[in-house]
Formats: sequence, structure tokens, C-alpha cells
Amino acid sequence: MTDLAGNKIEPNEFDEDLGQQAELKKRGCGENRFLGIEKILEFYLEEDCTIKITDLQVIQTAVRLDIDIDSFFSGGGVTSFTDNIAGALGIHASNIKIVSVYEGSVVVDYYIIADEDDENPEETLATLETTLVTALNEGTIDLGAPVLEATVTVTGGDSGSSEPVVAVASEVEEETESDDADSEDVDEELTIEIQFEEETVDTEEETAVIATI
Repeated sequence: MTDLAGNKIEPNEFDEDLGQQAELKKRGCGENRFLGIEKILEFYLEEDCTIKITDLQVIQTAVRLDIDIDSFFSGGGVTSFTDNIAGALGIHASNIKIVSVYEGSVVVDYYIIADEDDENPEETLATLETTLVTALNEGTIDLGAPVLEATVTVTGGDSGSSEPVVAVASEVEEETESDDADSEDVDEELTIEIQFEEETVDTEEETAVIATI
């Protein structure tokens, strides 16, 4: 997600109490979070706010660890987990985004992105995917607990697999200084949820959604 000038808008930080990215606090244009289990992208718009949502290629991964959730968080939680993944792949921890952590034993959903200035992100991610799959299969990556199960998928971009927008729900709050329905002095705040559906499509062109208020 970016503004129209191309400046990246990062998602909210992970909230350990929620087990997912922090709730929106309406702190500015484009504040956002992705709910991995529900496959919902939430973002906040205010007056004169325009953002661009682009389908990027990422490595989407879910790992189930043989550890209880209390021990996972007391042992460093998502910070240690992210650092271990980054160290094994030789990338910066900021390229790894934790989406959700939930019991069963502990399942961590996360995705990996290439650097913004990477001239060939598809090749980079393909190499990282191979390295990650090999490390998981051979047990050479330390995630703080034994890996019981893992899935690794490259999605989006030009990979031929994407999750297109299929539903948009919005909630608008309006505050007026008078009860006059014709008053022009209206402040609008808009929170939008975009829900994604598991579907494979062939894409040759960049997929993007423009949202504005």
C-alpha cells in the first residue's frame, strides 16, 4: 500500500495480546492491517486521502510449532521468530511481516517481501523460497521449537497466483456542527475492509485498487 507519490505505508505492528496486527487507531491516511486468517485488509481513510493498493509478489508461509503459546511468547515471541527466519535467509528482519499467531500448537502466519529497490524481486523471492523450503525440510532452521508442519507459497505479482478483491464493506462516520442536513461542514472518516478470496488467476498486468475520500 502506498500514497499516490509512491511512499510505502507500513501495516500496523504485531500485537501479541491480539495475536495479529494491531487494531486501527485512525492515526492517519492509509493506516492499515491485514488479518491473515480471515484474509481481510483493513485500512483507514480521511478527507482528501487517496491510497493505492497493489498486488505484490510475496512468499506466504504458515508454520506450526511444537510449543504452547505462552512459552512461545515468553521465549521471545515474534521478535525472536522473525530474527531466526531473517538469519537463516540472510535478509533484513523488516522484510518479514507477521500476520497472525494462534494456538494449535502454535501456528505463525507470515509473509516475506523483497527489498523495495530490488531490480528482480521475482528471482529473489524464488531463491528465498527454495532456501526456506530446504531449511524447513532438513530441520536446519531454529525457530525456537520443532516444526510440525509448514506451507510455503509464492503468491501475487506475475507469479500467476493472486487473491483478487471480491468484497468491500465500508463504515462511514459523519460529524456535523449542526443538525442541518444541507450543511457543507462535514468531516468524514472512512474505514474500509477488503476481503480476499482464495483463487488462482493469470495476471500479466499490475493489479491495483485505488481508494479515496
